[in-house]
Amino acid sequence: MATIGKITQATSGTAAVRYAEGKEKLKASTKQFLLKSGVDSHVVDQLHDRAVVKSGMNIDPEFASTQMKATRSAFGTTGKETVRVIQSFSTADLNPANPKDWQKANEIGYQLARKAFSGHQVAIYTQLDGTGHKLHNHIVVNMPNLKTGKKYHQHHDWQRLSAISDDICREHGLSVIERSKDPRE
Repeated sequence: MATIGKITQATSGTAAVRYAEGKEKLKASTKQFLLKSGVDSHVVDQLHDRAVVKSGMNIDPEFASTQMKATRSAFGTTGKETVRVIQSFSTADLNPANPKDWQKANEIGYQLARKAFSGHQVAIYTQLDGTGHKLHNHIVVNMPNLKTGKKYHQHHDWQRLSAISDDICREHGLSVIERSKDPRE
């Protein structure tokens, strides 16, 4: 089942991007898991970053930190610099040992960014490390809107983002957690 697990704001956009990208920080244990799971050794040998797939909306994910900083500077944005969203996928839906599923997870994250954060710079980093090697996206959203310069403010973000993510996942044939509107139902 796909879920939105965590939504936080970061004071340092650079730190948020660095963590999500994880340059040169892919653990040997993750590489061993992939090899034991049958991923081609040539594919595994080329992996070095925690993010196995990267994409961006209104931004190049390789230069996200610099580009986001320039945008915040241009608009004079202060305080919290980015919003971080973690979107996770069940191994029953997306196989962490299938590079095509890595791409699919990232595409779903990109679609979430497009629908939820229109007008913002967004970097999507897909990882498969951690407990259980579940595929998950680190979605880093720059605070200022590219047209207005106003900071991103959204109340009830978890409910809104979960609903958007669920719709996208259903379109891709993935399972989602069925939630009632009122938990007392």
